[in-house]
Amino acid sequence: MKSIVHLFSTLAFLFILSSCGEEPSDKPLVTNGKTGFIEIPDWIGTFKDTLACTDCKGILTWLDIHVDKSYKKSIVYLGKEPILDNTFGTNGRWNFDPKTNVIWLDEKVEGKKMGFFVSSDSLLVATNDKGMPLDIRQNQLIRISDRVLK
Repeated sequence: MKSIVHLFSTLAFLFILSSCGEEPSDKPLVTNGKTGFIEIPDWIGTFKDTLACTDCKGILTWLDIHVDKSYKKSIVYLGKEPILDNTFGTNGRWNFDPKTNVIWLDEKVEGKKMGFFVSSDSLLVATNDKGMPLDIRQNQLIRISDRVLK
């Protein structure tokens, strides 16, 4: 009987010990500016869809928005050959404007700022350089996975 009690005690101790993890960093990734508590926006994640293109069949776009304010964007110009010459990727930093509900990327396309209007937690719409959403049917990115934490 003592050996059974000892076995259960040991298993309980190991269970409790294994549930302990690394303490989270006290450095906030995104803060609300008032309390310093971490706020992770609902739209952090991976988005994908085909954006409108004036001289090709479309721009297949993947956008990973990370909680540490970095992003990775990959694009493929569809209908252009060879495909490897028409595939591009960029990394950078993003900034969110709560007044306009737009995520601004730090890259410029043809000298203009690139932004995405947060339509919902699962839909981003490309904007012009003033932050106005473009035609939603041809310029939207749909969430394909939740929360890309980096």
